[in-house]
Amino acid sequence: MKDEILRSQKLISLDEAMSRHFSFCSKFRASCQPQDPTAHPIRAMRHVLRKGLESLKSLRLMPSRPTNQRSDNIKQAV
Repeated sequence: MKDEILRSQKLISLDEAMSRHFSFCSKFRASCQPQDPTAHPIRAMRHVLRKGLESLKSLRLMPSRPTNQRSDNIKQAV
């Protein structure tokens, strides 16, 4: 972002520099990536691993056992 501030002809805020930097990065990534992720084996493997990690994260967020509301209500009544 420091480069963006220095590159600008006028004084810009840190937020504006960050916005410009993100815009530049997204354009750069879009120009480098092929449309088909399986076109390059390393990129395809990275895609598979990321999908696997995402599914593990979603499994961790789910409770390990379903809660039984009836047994919880009985325990509270006793």
